[in-house]
Amino acid sequence: MLRTYAIWNRRRSIQLTLYILCLLVFVPSLVVTQLESASLIYGPSEGGCNLEHASVIIFVAYVLLVISETIIVTLTLIKAFQHLRHTRSSWVVQLYRDGFLFYLYLLGFAVANVIVPVAGPPELANWLATFVLHPFRPPVPRPRFALHTTYPFPPTALSVSPTPSSATASYS
Repeated sequence: MLRTYAIWNRRRSIQLTLYILCLLVFVPSLVVTQLESASLIYGPSEGGCNLEHASVIIFVAYVLLVISETIIVTLTLIKAFQHLRHTRSSWVVQLYRDGFLFYLYLLGFAVANVIVPVAGPPELANWLATFVLHPFRPPVPRPRFALHTTYPFPPTALSVSPTPSSATASYS
């Protein structure tokens, strides 16, 4: 949002649009998340938690996320066409390219989080929404490409203890 506001030269109309968008998305998302959290029922399991029941209402939060990010990307696209006609500066091109890549990344996960609870089997209804780091699951992709950042250490240096009694993460 801040990047969009900045590329629009801090225009008051864009600021108000983004404030309204934030309120229209943030408040309902909090309510939906609270309803989702209240619906979670866990049962006994060997070696961890077993989610027995969860409401599928969380998809509403992801729909709101897709709508808000699409509005922000549309505003960014309008300025991108204006800016890229007048400049081919590598950092300007990178700014827009990385913003659109992040949007596509976010869109993919949000759409998956909408489709799986609605159309998938009930046992997978909240699998993507409640995905946690587990030694036997692949890691969740991180949007490092957003600003071409890198880790100061290799991602494999993170070691997670698989036993619940010593659930700590340490860097080696």
